[in-house]
Amino acid sequence: MNFYGTSAVNRIADILAFCASKGVRITAFRQTNHETENVKCKMIASLPQETSFDELSSDYFELLTSFELEGQFEEMSNQQ
Repeated sequence: MNFYGTSAVNRIADILAFCASKGVRITAFRQTNHETENVKCKMIASLPQETSFDELSSDYFELLTSFELEGQFEEMSNQQ
């Protein structure tokens, strides 16, 4: 999961609260400042097994859009 844009730094707490409300556990978080106002945040997360990836992804992008941010949401399985 990642998000970026000019207001990203002001929305970190909101996005982390969204994740918590969905039962998503953030296992890693990295913030990169390319400029003072252009911040990119990248997270690695664990989803509860009962969570629909597609539904969560849709909700995540809806949230980003409401904050005028962009981002990515990729599924990576740890099953072998």
